[in-house]
Amino acid sequence: MMKKTHFIFWRVVPGVASAAVLVLGLFFFFRAKPPKTVPDLHHYKSLRTLSVALILAEKPDAVSVCFADEGAESLRDAFAPTGLTLTNATYEGHCSVVVFSNTPREWSRLTSRVADSGILVRVIDAQNLKRDAFRNILSDFPFRSFHLWMPGEYDWLLIGRERPCKLKLEALFDLFADDRLFESLAAAGLSDPADLFASYAGTWEELKDAFAVESTGTVLPENFVTRDIPAIPWLSDDGIEPDILEDFRREARSRQVVRRLVLKGCMSARRGDEDGALDAWSAAWRRNPGDSMLLERLYRLAVNARAFTKVGNLRGAAKCYETMIAIRPTDIPVLKAYAECLIALGQRPLAEKVLERAQTLAFPGRE
Repeated sequence: MMKKTHFIFWRVVPGVASAAVLVLGLFFFFRAKPPKTVPDLHHYKSLRTLSVALILAEKPDAVSVCFADEGAESLRDAFAPTGLTLTNATYEGHCSVVVFSNTPREWSRLTSRVADSGILVRVIDAQNLKRDAFRNILSDFPFRSFHLWMPGEYDWLLIGRERPCKLKLEALFDLFADDRLFESLAAAGLSDPADLFASYAGTWEELKDAFAVESTGTVLPENFVTRDIPAIPWLSDDGIEPDILEDFRREARSRQVVRRLVLKGCMSARRGDEDGALDAWSAAWRRNPGDSMLLERLYRLAVNARAFTKVGNLRGAAKCYETMIAIRPTDIPVLKAYAECLIALGQRPLAEKVLERAQTLAFPGRE
């Protein structure tokens, strides 16, 4: 009997009964190793845009940003539309936001650059990061009032300030109404403040229980995203109309629930449960197609598909496209790319069915 997952694509392209599906399968992501030519995911533009939005959400009145080391410089281009003053590691003055990625030799030199009421931001690459090392990152952070954000599966932000304060929800709505940022936020799939809170993991008090179980393994996002939705007591709703506030709370919670579905898929994938992973990811896409961690995963598959095609591994590329379609079945460019791949593999009948599906999606009113 065929696996349930094979039928996911059959629902997308009805009536296909081809041995090619059996040969190609759906599961490149789990079984095929990408070529070494795949670029670093830290260059994924939408993640950098989201990171900037999260930083500005924590400091909406920022006027300047200091990129204190080379790793922090990766966010410079994403900050360009903000109109803020951008400085580098040689700048010795005070800034509203100081961004760094590596533990400094002298914390005092770094913290002295943070302006009064400013924020300190650590960019964390969590890929292959050991739990003990992550614990040290949290415990060494000089400001004890901090929040952990997870815009990507392994791209995290630690944002702290010297003294706790309440941030105004009204300022977040203003952020999304800023003409300078509208285009880049929209391009990253960010439409309102609720989108930001999918990435919120919590405060130190909410995170420290994750270290209760001793482990020497690598840190995983699901270890620090609790099943319970974290409270956001540091966000003030003064001045917000009750109906708008209710909508925000409902949407923010919905985004956080979806993020847990994405992480459930990640956990299933690591266990080798292919059906469970795709079920969770496709359910997440139906509820919030703009989830940053889900889009990052689709981006990774797209990059790998192009890399496989470039080196002539068309079967690997086809498996990438099939997994993407299983998660997001209405992606017309992916359907077309998959059809081209099938033609190159000599599977023209199946390719024609895929193109027919893409045509139907592009022009739903046509016969």
